Amino acid sequence: MTTYIFDQSSERERARLGGLSAQFDAVTIRHLTALGVAPGWHCLEIGAGAGGIAGWLATTVGPTGRVVATDLDTRFLTDLPAPVEVRRHD
Repeated sequence: MTTYIFDQSSERERARLGGLSAQFDAVTIRHLTALGVAPGWHCLEIGAGAGGIAGWLATTVGPTGRVVATDLDTRFLTDLPAPVEVRRHD
């Protein structure tokens, strides 16, 4: 039994993560753009969820960059573009 408040084994997990992405990704991307994320950067996303930001980072840093995306549950991080490296992490 897990003590995590949002049970990740729930069938609604993808919908929950999608809702979070819809609510917050645009703001996060605006902040990352203002920071100057660019080709060749090396980035770490902790708590990657459904991978929306990790995917954006991969597209932005391009083949000369690197993105490591971590999460407790990596099942929604399987279709991310290169150069994303996915790691299970608690």
